Amino acid sequence: MFALSLFLLAPAADPDDGLARKMLPIYVKEAETYSMAIESAPKKALELKKEPVFVWSNPDEGIAQGAAFVWLRDGRPAALGCFLTARNWW
Repeated sequence: MFALSLFLLAPAADPDDGLARKMLPIYVKEAETYSMAIESAPKKALELKKEPVFVWSNPDEGIAQGAAFVWLRDGRPAALGCFLTARNWW
């Protein structure tokens, strides 16, 4: 299994402004753009589970919002990808 991490930069946000509600559809849409397969079956694409397995918020550390998704092979997890929104990263 491997992990995929993508960083989406966004302006600073108040933790109470509903950032999770705003960003989750963007994360799902971004995850849908990836086609993944395992090395032993490169032509059989893994199936994205569109509901995140984990969603978090941690504005104190500069990562305002994130979500983790899994891609399935025969109904079992085969890949994990994290999408997050960072602020003040640099």
